[in-house]
Amino acid sequence: MRSFTVVNNTELAAELNSDEQAREHREAFGYWADDSKARGTWRGGNVGDTRAAVAPFLAHEHFGDTYKWMLYGDDDTLFYMTGDDDTLFYMTGVLKLLSSFDPDQPLALTDNIWYYALHPSPHAPRLHARAAPSCVVSMSGHGGAGIILSAGLMRLRPPRELIDFIAQQKGCAGGDCLLGRALWYRLGIGFTDPGSALTHGSARYETYTRFVDSNLQMPSLVTLADPTAALLNRRKGTARVPACDAACVWLIENVVGTHARAHLRQVNATVAAMHRHLRTHDLAYQWVAEARRDPDVAAGRMGVAKWVQKHHGTCRRSRQH
Repeated sequence: MRSFTVVNNTELAAELNSDEQAREHREAFGYWADDSKARGTWRGGNVGDTRAAVAPFLAHEHFGDTYKWMLYGDDDTLFYMTGDDDTLFYMTGVLKLLSSFDPDQPLALTDNIWYYALHPSPHAPRLHARAAPSCVVSMSGHGGAGIILSAGLMRLRPPRELIDFIAQQKGCAGGDCLLGRALWYRLGIGFTDPGSALTHGSARYETYTRFVDSNLQMPSLVTLADPTAALLNRRKGTARVPACDAACVWLIENVVGTHARAHLRQVNATVAAMHRHLRTHDLAYQWVAEARRDPDVAAGRMGVAKWVQKHHGTCRRSRQH
């Protein structure tokens, strides 16, 4: 695993790139200036929008064709793995998802797609590649929940061409929008939805999504905030957060990324919260794996959450953290 982070200070980038600990952890850093109305680089959203959108292409310039998949997220996206930033990518879920896809195909994977003002939207067009120039598509995946980009996608055009295209855009409300425009108008690629909701025949699309960040997904967000508490029914099955059912267990086993929402929070507090996410998810994942091995659970005579409550219901909170 290698990481590439884009910052807004050249001296900081140089300092971080020379840091021994950063090199030991295979971390690299690039630079892109804040968007500015005075310099004519304002895209229409926030000062870091262009930086967010060009980050995957700067990373591809840096690493070259030496990887299969790129995990892309905001500075507050949580991919569930042993790493920092505030995108959490859950590597157990990442590996399960990617086992069904070919990295040499041009893919931008997410099921949390903006369509007008709604995400995740079941109505957003899902496309592997552009069918016709006049086809209307959703232009934006949700970077906060994470997007996975294939090496096959990143090889389609020279990264500098995509960077230059993004730098000419106006009227985008965020880095997600800018990245979506580059994928669609320069690469001819729409977002590929893993299709989990369809696979499970769910009446509510947001119940079976792997990339989580929306008020529509509040039960999932609360579950991921402390999945051990969800399994043990410490939330007491309220209307806002129902008792942990099959969809809740599926989420613990298959979630790929979520948004830690670090806005206006201190860096240390955000990192500590992310580590708590990781530890509680790791423990919950172990509990679910234990339950799956039980003959009664395997035969359908007992649910996973009920098994966890029976065998771990007396666990102290300190054990979870």
